[in-house]
Parts: sequence; structure tokens; C-alpha cells
Amino acid sequence: MKRFSTILTAAAGLILVAAVAGVPVMAAGKASRVAKYPGSAGGTGNPGTASVAAGTILQEGDFSARVLEDGTVRITGYRQGSGRPGTIPEKIGGLAVSEIGESALTYGSFERLVIPESVRYIGENAFEYAEIDDSIVFPKGIVIDYDAFEYAELPDKMTLPAGTQAGREAFSYCSGLETLILEENVTIGPSCFEYAEEVETIVIAPGCVIGEAAFEYVDSLRDIRCAQGKTAGADAVIGSRAFAYCEGINDITLSGWVSEIGESAFEYAVISGALELPEGILIGERAFYDCEFAADITIPANAEVLSRAFAGARGIDTVIIDKSAAVADDAFAGCRDINIVRGK
Repeated sequence: MKRFSTILTAAAGLILVAAVAGVPVMAAGKASRVAKYPGSAGGTGNPGTASVAAGTILQEGDFSARVLEDGTVRITGYRQGSGRPGTIPEKIGGLAVSEIGESALTYGSFERLVIPESVRYIGENAFEYAEIDDSIVFPKGIVIDYDAFEYAELPDKMTLPAGTQAGREAFSYCSGLETLILEENVTIGPSCFEYAEEVETIVIAPGCVIGEAAFEYVDSLRDIRCAQGKTAGADAVIGSRAFAYCEGINDITLSGWVSEIGESAFEYAVISGALELPEGILIGERAFYDCEFAADITIPANAEVLSRAFAGARGIDTVIIDKSAAVADDAFAGCRDINIVRGK
């Protein structure tokens, strides 16, 4: 029997991902040194791949960075008042940029933000309150930490590429974003897009994990669907309270590789259009508790519907339950004037 105990294990601990992934941490007690390179005042040369001591502070153009233990660098700041940074550099002082550090580009303003392929980690509050006009490009597998883009003004469409791990509240309270595309195996941490009040469409690919309360209170949300042209893949999971209190949903269209809808996932949501569920899905306790519907519901073959999954729901006239589905006796408790039709 399927269980929910693993739904959010990855997402709930996402803030530790950087350490697990080997993101380096500068050793305490290292004396800082400053080196300047072409593009900065007083720059006298470029060390190329020459050894630079960990902890050395580099300045190149308007960017500052610190050398990490593995010989890569973490961007630590950008000189305010020097105009828009055209792009994030791939190298500083001849060393690859692997991290964008905590609060490094807060309030930054970008026409097009391209994160280089070498970057594997974006730190806490790195782009908080930033303005990004046209587009954002992330490398695959990047880790985006706590509050990294909180309150940022984002372009109207954004893709999180395969393997992205976005941490708790990473994009909370962001504005401007209307369409969010999640590629394969993306993990969305707890409250990641909470109160992102302009998001209208979310496209989910195989292997995605939507964490606890990830889109809670996003009343602008209209359409939740799976990526077209993908007929199979690793299981995708919608976690506890992921879309709770979303009051403007039109349609929910889920494919066969969405295996679980977590406890209270859509609790108190308003769903004015169709709810299309795949065969074999597990619908957790209170998943659609006290929701308002405007269409009939079909429970598909081999589905499992747990206790009070649709309890107190309104607006449902008829529920058609496939004969192979396992539905708890109280799954529709408190639903008034409902007609339940069971397959033979």
C-alpha cells in the first residue's frame, strides 16, 4: 500500500541540500586578501588558472567574489550605482564562478538574467527584491536556497530546468511571474511560491516534488497541468497543502506519472473547471477538504482515496467510482445531495 511518509522528505530538508551536494563552505579563521584584475581600478593582471588562496577576495569590474576551498569563487557583491550588470560572469580573476552568495545581488536590476553553467548554488536572499525584465536562465541541477528571490520582480514566464532544487520560500512574494514550467525531477521546497500572487499556470514534468504549502494562497492560479508529449517517467508528487486556499483554479489535469496528491493538498481551494485524475493515483486524507467544485468527479481505475479526502466539498452532483478503485467509507463525508455511482 502506498504511503505518504516519503512525500516531502526531500522538500522539508531542502535547506541542507547545499551541504549534501558538496557546496563548499569557507573555512573559518582564514585571513582575507584582496586581488584586483582587469576591469577594476588598479587591476594589473589575470592569474588565469594560477593558485589563489582560499578566502582571497577578488574584484573584477563591478563584481566582488571570494575564493573557495575548491578553487572556484562565490560572488559576494555588486557595486551599487554602477548600472545594470549585463550578465553574471562565468569567471572572476580567471576562476570559475560556482556560487552566488547570500544577499550578493539584492535589489539588483537585470534586463536578462543568465546564470552560468558553472554556478551550482544560489544563496539565501541572493536576488531578494531584484528586478528581472525579460527572462531568467538557470543551469540544470542548480540549488536555490531560502528566500533567494523573495519579493523579486520576475519575467512573466520562467522555467526551472531538470534537477533544480528550490528551497523554502525561495520565490515567495515574487511578482510578475505568470507561467511556471517545471522540467523533470525538480523539487519545490516548502512555501516556495507562497503568496506569488500573479502565477496563473503551472506545468509539471515527471519526477517533480511539489513541497508542503509550495503554492499556498496563490489566488491567481488558474491552470495546473502536466507537460505535453511525456507519456511516462518517474513519479511526481503533490505534497501536503501544496495548493491549499487557492481560490481561482479553473482546471487540474494530471497525467499517469503523478502518483500522489498529499494530505490537504487542495484544502479550501475553489476549482471551477475539470478535475482529471490519472489511474492508480493515491489521494490523501483531506486532499480536497471543503473545496468548491463546479463539475462532476470521476475516480479512475486502481485509485486509492483515503479518509475524508473530499469531505465537506460543495458543488459536486455526481461522483463516478471505477470498480477497481479503493475509496474510504468517509471519503465524501459531509457532501450534500451527492450521487455516487460505483462501477460494476
